[in-house]
Amino acid sequence: MSSYFDFEKEVRKYILESDGPFKVEACAEAVCDAMPEDPREKTKLIRSIERELNNSPLAFNHPDKKYYQSRNSVFNGGEVLITPDAFEIENGILFPGDRLTPFASEEIFPSDALLIDEETEEEFECIDFTAPLNLVIPFHILLGSEQVFDYFIADHDVNEGLFNDGAPDGDVTLTVFNFSEFYGRYGFSPGDAILLRIDSWAEGTFSCSFVSARDRQEEADKWVESFTGAMETVIDYFENYLEIPEQIAWAYFFGSEELLECPGASVSEFTDRSDRIRIVYSGGHTVLAVSTPGEEDDSQPEFKPPEGVSVSSGETGNLDGILKQIMSPLNQVEVESYCLSELWRRQYDFDNFFARCFGHEKLAFADDAQEATFMNFIEDIWERAESTYNSSVDEIKAPIREQILELVDARVKWFEYTLEVGIDPTSLDQAAIEQMKEINLHLTSMLNLLNTPNHEITENDAQNIFDAVEAVGEMQEDCIDRLSPS
Repeated sequence: MSSYFDFEKEVRKYILESDGPFKVEACAEAVCDAMPEDPREKTKLIRSIERELNNSPLAFNHPDKKYYQSRNSVFNGGEVLITPDAFEIENGILFPGDRLTPFASEEIFPSDALLIDEETEEEFECIDFTAPLNLVIPFHILLGSEQVFDYFIADHDVNEGLFNDGAPDGDVTLTVFNFSEFYGRYGFSPGDAILLRIDSWAEGTFSCSFVSARDRQEEADKWVESFTGAMETVIDYFENYLEIPEQIAWAYFFGSEELLECPGASVSEFTDRSDRIRIVYSGGHTVLAVSTPGEEDDSQPEFKPPEGVSVSSGETGNLDGILKQIMSPLNQVEVESYCLSELWRRQYDFDNFFARCFGHEKLAFADDAQEATFMNFIEDIWERAESTYNSSVDEIKAPIREQILELVDARVKWFEYTLEVGIDPTSLDQAAIEQMKEINLHLTSMLNLLNTPNHEITENDAQNIFDAVEAVGEMQEDCIDRLSPS
């Protein structure tokens, strides 16, 4: 028995000390005093080491190229950005949760990581911070839905009380890093970033310095595009198997060295800005998934411009692009959801569906060509849904969809109010604005799941989603209150 653990220890030691890609044969030669001469024994040994490497959380195993690389060698010395929002800046704190998890060993709990101020060489102090659940969840959304509450309880036993009455509710106490002096020293504001150098992935040690929003502006979009490509590779290989923190870690492995050498944006900014990747609810948990406009599958129709339509000066490539340009507060998934809602309610009038989505006022299209393309998109959604909709199959999903659309209605009503009274968006609470974006992303992911025919939901799943929607609804209501003139 001891020989096995010695063997496992040697493999672990080899991984941690390796400084680049390696193959299983190299590891075998390093951990064994002498390789067996018998071919069968040699093959047996190599397979044993291969199993150890494949199961090791210390190394990446490239699916195609048949080589391994320690996470230490991938991440050590690399740099990532963290973008605290107004709530964190105002309270002088940094939530470590999903910010640090992808960049440290699973043996290091995020709040146990060591963060050093590069200028003062002092360690950032950990403090307890208590806040309402609805304010805390957005800072942990990239942990994934299955991990968030496990993380809260692991961080503080007091958080077990969140579940005393069933659905989680109340205040959360979490260990956070005290960044008040750091924020004050640099006059930190939303858009500024913390440059986090990964000193040791294995030990969870990091050095922190300041990057202004101005200094990284030119590189942000380029970085988001590069990271999006790397994430698409991850999803192509693993589909929805990995948890979100692992998806992020693998994206850095698959991506170019520039992702860790010249970061222009944070991972949270990537999820906000990427038009090809979004958070979805799949297989019982949230994951990052590819969102391709016009992709033909069972859940999303293929849209084509109508015959004879001339080229428009406005956006015509996809429905989301048009909706954004005409300043509609809706996205394509929400339009599809209203369509299914009408059919669930046994309302079969296209004009009523259109009015429910866009009202009765004329929309501000760039030209007739854009309007014709837009109408083709909307009519296509209606016709496809009307020809395939099955109310008995939708029986469990429909009530959840209705509940979510009530929240969408509330958001749309608030949006229209701000336009009507002419509120300057820059004068609003920017932390609440960012939280509204995250809420919209979360609700859209839920709707996308509900609208996908081949995703089945049990009654037990439905109750869990109802509880989640209720919690998100409270978060949205709080945001709208903060964004509305007193």
